[in-house]
Amino acid sequence: MLLLRLHKSVLVCLSIVYSNLVFAQEHDPIVRKWMVDDKSAKIEIYKGEDDKYYGKVVWLRKPTVDGKQKIDIHNPVECKRNRPLMGMVVLTGFIKTDDGLYEKGAIYDPKTGNTYNCKMILEGDSLFVRGFVGISIIGKSTVWTKAAD
Repeated sequence: MLLLRLHKSVLVCLSIVYSNLVFAQEHDPIVRKWMVDDKSAKIEIYKGEDDKYYGKVVWLRKPTVDGKQKIDIHNPVECKRNRPLMGMVVLTGFIKTDDGLYEKGAIYDPKTGNTYNCKMILEGDSLFVRGFVGISIIGKSTVWTKAAD
């Protein structure tokens, strides 16, 4: 009987340790919804099956123009200009480094139709997003804040 209780206790302890390890590996504070700096959109960042990070538009302050949903009118590829902005993937291919930097990704700006190299770093409740051409010195930084779900 004592051996059976001991066996159950060991199993319970192992399951707690295992579930904590799994949760720690899956939880990443960047994976959530973010309000962009001008409060015009919310971007949901998620981890793809390829272990890279992506972000899509999940809310727009003004989702329509003249009663029609906003579309990607500035896209340089003509056949993509009818895509709705809602649900559009605007962050692609980010890799998390050991020091908490998300890099080697790209950000698409639907206001201009331009795509930039991008890196991001999380500091507290703020996500610092830097889009650039070539080297990061030539670019623009914005600060996104955690958005309510």
